[in-house]
Amino acid sequence: MATTTLTLALVLGVASAAIDADAVPSLPGYDGELASQHYSGYLPVGNTSGAGLGFLHYWLIESEGAPETDPLVMWLNGGPGSSSLIGLLNENGQVKVSGESLSAAESGATPKVFYNPCSWSQKANVLYLEQPKGVGYSYCDDGPQNCKNTDAN
Repeated sequence: MATTTLTLALVLGVASAAIDADAVPSLPGYDGELASQHYSGYLPVGNTSGAGLGFLHYWLIESEGAPETDPLVMWLNGGPGSSSLIGLLNENGQVKVSGESLSAAESGATPKVFYNPCSWSQKANVLYLEQPKGVGYSYCDDGPQNCKNTDAN
């Protein structure tokens, strides 16, 4: 329960005061300016599972409407083992990849990223959190072999 409370506190802290150092001013393969501000970085988490210190990767996309007053939605893909960036890039994120993205990558070019007109960020601030430690860009400080992601740990 303490870990859940700590994680929630960290998430709310990031959502209410995004870290300027984590600002994403542009994306490779995306034409033009992003429709709203993006932040991407790491939240430190403890080692109550017996694994070392860990870092959860987050990507926060501010609302395209009124980020100060629009709600915050947190997206977590199922797991353990499924990156929340799958939801961001394929389902409800402001940017998405497609078959055209992959064909560009196959030819050696930077994959194309497109605006998603059905993005949840049109009406909400959306936080994508890759969890538990060891999933997606999240990691354990003492190596992936020491990340413990079971119901008991």
